[in-house]
Amino acid sequence: MPDVGKLQKILEAAGAGAGKFYLLQGRGRILAALPAEPEGFVRTLALYRPQRSFARLWVRFVSLLHGGRLQRLFLPLWSWPGAPSPSLPCPGVLLGNPDHPVPRAMLVTREKDSWVVGKFIPDPNQQNLLRREQDLLQAASRLGGHAPEVLGWKPCGQGGALWTRWLDPQPGNSSRRDRLKILHAWLLPKAPRSLSDFPAWKVAGHSSALPTQLASALRLRPSLRHGDFTPWNLLKNSAGCWVAVDWEDGCEEDAPGLDLVHDLLQEEFLIRRSSAREAWARMENSLRQPLVAAYLSACGWAGNETPLLHWAMAFESTTRPEIRRWVDAR
Repeated sequence: MPDVGKLQKILEAAGAGAGKFYLLQGRGRILAALPAEPEGFVRTLALYRPQRSFARLWVRFVSLLHGGRLQRLFLPLWSWPGAPSPSLPCPGVLLGNPDHPVPRAMLVTREKDSWVVGKFIPDPNQQNLLRREQDLLQAASRLGGHAPEVLGWKPCGQGGALWTRWLDPQPGNSSRRDRLKILHAWLLPKAPRSLSDFPAWKVAGHSSALPTQLASALRLRPSLRHGDFTPWNLLKNSAGCWVAVDWEDGCEEDAPGLDLVHDLLQEEFLIRRSSAREAWARMENSLRQPLVAAYLSACGWAGNETPLLHWAMAFESTTRPEIRRWVDAR
């Protein structure tokens, strides 16, 4: 069994109550702790959205096993003794990226008569990430409702959690058309302004091979930026609306186009595992497809697809070390 130390530290920091968990494993580490309590098991597993098709089939298989009470044959069972003074009932736990500099986890638990989901950061000095994400969720809710209902930030054990209402995700994956509709909804009703005036340009503009003169001349509509806009961060709710989760890398008002290129890039980098050269050619072609072109025209990028790609890739390389290494190997 993989080391449960990280899971134990998260539960301890959250002040979680006692419980039994089935451990979902992958690539030599624990991915999720699924409560033995049936409803908590199903809800926690429903929030686990792996990127690869094989992993999604495995999650589906585990879900079916639970329905037949056979999960104990395939998943190890682990008992958590509980904090001396629990601050929340036994939660389901999805562990975050182990390489992330700020440890975090998603907690799924019952609050009174409803289920809630909390993004938990055990370090009290990093709580500003959650407060900023709360602002972004509220901004997204005002622009078409593509965000879970925010219940607020509150202290939790040694740290704090940002709580949202459980949204009962439905099966299926979003299409490119679905995602473009969301990006259209996030364009802000404000006057266009120069690319060089936006926050993202200040992060990576001068390393993008995009002339400052062109950046000053481009007039773009401001947009809400998600920051990690991918199919696995989109859940369909019971009303059929796609809801975006995991907003910590976003910005309330930035240049449009970054989320679009990030979506294309993640497919190439994580799913196709393309070389950077192959990915560049395919992404450049995708930016000229009719549905995408309509969005870029609404943004102000029409006719400047290649400059957009240069700038957005420079931003990705600056903010994500793994993309920088991939591009450098091109």
